[in-house]
Amino acid sequence: MRYADKIEEVYAYKGYDSVKNIRFVLSRGGKPYITIRNKAKRGLRRRMLEKSKSPEWKKKYSHRHVVESVFHSLKRVVGDYIFSLSFPSASKLLLFKVLAYDLYI
Repeated sequence: MRYADKIEEVYAYKGYDSVKNIRFVLSRGGKPYITIRNKAKRGLRRRMLEKSKSPEWKKKYSHRHVVESVFHSLKRVVGDYIFSLSFPSASKLLLFKVLAYDLYI
């Protein structure tokens, strides 16, 4: 599987605030809207923590609830487990579940 060449924006909560994730998004030309844990003392994560206090950043990050709502309703309608032993089969099954959800709504 190939990573996307260009990323516009990434929304994530504190569990994904590693320097590796932030640098990956920045290297693809994207803007990381990732909440940072308050323990960040210096470096890239500290700069991100300071930036996250601005009203513009908070307004943009508030759009994350839309994505969470879609995933919640997808799981509610088609289930939140995929029973498969191989990744290719799981990918196809997930695709069918998403298509079924699309037909449902």
